[in-house]
Amino acid sequence: MHRGKLGSLLAVGGCLLLSGGAIAMWNGASGFTASEVYTKQTADAEAARGKLVARAEELSGAFRAVAKVLKPSVVSITATKRVNMGRGGGMGLGGGGLPPGLPEEFRRFFGDDFGGQDFETPVPRGGRRGEVQEQEVPAGLGSGVIISEDGYIVTNNHVVAQADGLKVTLSDGRELDVEKVVGTDEKSDLAVLKVNASGLVAAKFGDSEALEVGDWVVAIGSPFGLAQTVTQGIVSATNRADMQITQYDDFIQTDAAINPGNSGGPLLNLQGEVIGINTAIASRSGSYNGIGFAIPSNTTRRVVESLIRNGRMIRGFVGLQLAPLDRERLEKENLSSDLRGVWIEEVSPDGPSAKAGLRAGDIVTAVDSKAVDSVPGLRNIIASTPPGTSVEFRIQRDSKAMEVQIKIDEQTDEKLAAMGGPAGGLPGIQLEPNSPELAAEYGLPESASGVVVTGLASNSPFASLLSLGDMIVSVNGTKVSSVNDVAATLRQGRSLKLEIVNEQGNRKVELRIGR
Repeated sequence: MHRGKLGSLLAVGGCLLLSGGAIAMWNGASGFTASEVYTKQTADAEAARGKLVARAEELSGAFRAVAKVLKPSVVSITATKRVNMGRGGGMGLGGGGLPPGLPEEFRRFFGDDFGGQDFETPVPRGGRRGEVQEQEVPAGLGSGVIISEDGYIVTNNHVVAQADGLKVTLSDGRELDVEKVVGTDEKSDLAVLKVNASGLVAAKFGDSEALEVGDWVVAIGSPFGLAQTVTQGIVSATNRADMQITQYDDFIQTDAAINPGNSGGPLLNLQGEVIGINTAIASRSGSYNGIGFAIPSNTTRRVVESLIRNGRMIRGFVGLQLAPLDRERLEKENLSSDLRGVWIEEVSPDGPSAKAGLRAGDIVTAVDSKAVDSVPGLRNIIASTPPGTSVEFRIQRDSKAMEVQIKIDEQTDEKLAAMGGPAGGLPGIQLEPNSPELAAEYGLPESASGVVVTGLASNSPFASLLSLGDMIVSVNGTKVSSVNDVAATLRQGRSLKLEIVNEQGNRKVELRIGR
């Protein structure tokens, strides 16, 4: 073995010796000196370097152009909260501590009690010591994108949620009060604001479906309050789902630096088009670790248009409870291992799917000829389809392929909550089998068998007894692991004795449902 390696090395050395001899012979034959050869090689290298630098300058120029064109369309957003300043101008904290409303970055830096010191503030003008005073203090920072010349701005819902006041700072330094929160959509984490202004520079939306992994992207925003910060990276992945960030996860992943304060700002392609709204990061430190997520522009555009037109996001609904067609399911149902699709766990009795003839146990393989192979993918297709639209579901039932036409209905919270239970069974509650994702979200034991409360209508008979994240492990003494199990035990009578598990522990509740 050693001799073989030595032979290889000698062979390479021989080539080098021959090459050196060839150069010497060529020098002698041509009459060029070693200095002249070196000069020519240096000139060739310099020419090659010049070409590479020119290409790098072109890319740098593209980044400069994107920043120059888009910066006027990017704003900083400050959320404020009204806080009780106590009597006589103090913060009213009792035992001292940090002032309420202080941004979380400072709270983490100083600690929650800051040595028990009291923060004193001057008495507001016109006030007297001894009177209870209120004052607006900064409570959060974010970014936004101007989408119309007359002052419409898109940002994240979590940037504006719970705020008592909102201020927008333009790229030229002007500070404007938000005239109106036009609409918010918690399920996609998007919001639209309106400021009283005209002649603003509106950004243009691009097609997020055209993105490919490896494409260059640029992020602009106000990380840690540093307005108009520009960072660059590439598209690391598309269609990231099951991230537990929003109810309709479908994210662009990027390694462009995104930090607290970037939320709501744009992710841009090199044409200067908005192809995403920066929303979240995956981080162990709370700051940039190279993994950021943006809501695709095509999703953003649909939500924004609905919020402006209707004041809310209108989504499609077909009345299906879905489950992954994973390896365990394929083996259990004796299905082909290469089958791809989504398993129908439950069908709402009065919903569009039931009217179209779909059944529990059907497998959805495509919608309008577009293949589906994940629950989030199918759910997003349904939700983004306008109510009243007819779509074709391609399904497999008992090893036979079928096409079914379904007319999309409008989604409501009541319909979603009612989807959890069978007809006449569990009104106003939405249930899903326990899964690693739900266990992580609600602090449940991952290996436990049961059904988790993921939706609850205020008028449900369960509303006073159950909460989101409760896992039902038995009904009337019978262990349950699926919604069908709950339906079966429910038929035993009107009195329900439920054993519940949540992150606080175990408990039992009893409920009687009138017929």
